[in-house]
Amino acid sequence: MRTGFIPQRFFLEAQNRLRGKVTSALFYPIVMIVLGVGILGILMVSVVPKVTAIYADTGKALPWNTQLLIGVSHIVGDWWFLVIPVIAGIVIGFRAWQRSPNGKQIVFHSNRAGNYDIYVVNGDGSDLHAITTNSALDQWPDWSPDGQQIAFRRGNDVYVADASGTEKNVQRLTFFPTAINQMATWSPDGRRIAFMSLREGYCAVFLMNADGSDPANLTPKDAAPASSWCSRAPSWSRNGRIYFMSFRTVTNGDVEIFSMADDGSDLTRLTTSAGEDGGPRGR
Repeated sequence: MRTGFIPQRFFLEAQNRLRGKVTSALFYPIVMIVLGVGILGILMVSVVPKVTAIYADTGKALPWNTQLLIGVSHIVGDWWFLVIPVIAGIVIGFRAWQRSPNGKQIVFHSNRAGNYDIYVVNGDGSDLHAITTNSALDQWPDWSPDGQQIAFRRGNDVYVADASGTEKNVQRLTFFPTAINQMATWSPDGRRIAFMSLREGYCAVFLMNADGSDPANLTPKDAAPASSWCSRAPSWSRNGRIYFMSFRTVTNGDVEIFSMADDGSDLTRLTTSAGEDGGPRGR
């Protein structure tokens, strides 16, 4: 039966092809812009001053557009040392955009080696390699928006590691080994991480800075017993809202989907069906 539903893999493949075409199309113009800026800078610093001296010897008044060009030349000559950082910023920014999550790689956890670790593989299944090889339990990975780091659960805490190697620059972000902290997910701007924690005796969605500082419970329970309250599996949308699954007093034990602002306010229940609605993913 045809339902009009497009499988997610087809959408991701099309999105990846489109991104590749955009990247290829932008590469040449950016190279030409950088070269053009460099050549223009050389002309402004070395050629224009000489031409200006020739015009000055004639004693004639210069047209306004020539005077403007000379003024720009003086600015470039006085502030030339800023040109290199600007060009470098453009190049670095473009390369970071190329490396950002783009469907070319997949991060996942696996116990294929006898212990749960984090792995990365290309979208076509090639170049499988381990990001972690620790003896502890490593699960629930998530890419940072710039594609440079991976957040994951190790033991009972949240860690991050560089995505460019094995056990590279591993940093611990939470310090509650007696309570599970997992399901970390990055904010769209990469500055914060939402995650699930049992540190207060029930599962709740917490938010912290990307360095692990200032953790806060966004879904504190009411007067109900801890066994009747759970919020977990957070997911960010591009507009900064957080979606999560939860059962609580108002759901009568059913697991429903909720959304909230990134400070825990503006809580909205999105589903009202019997059973379990879980694993929300915003976009």
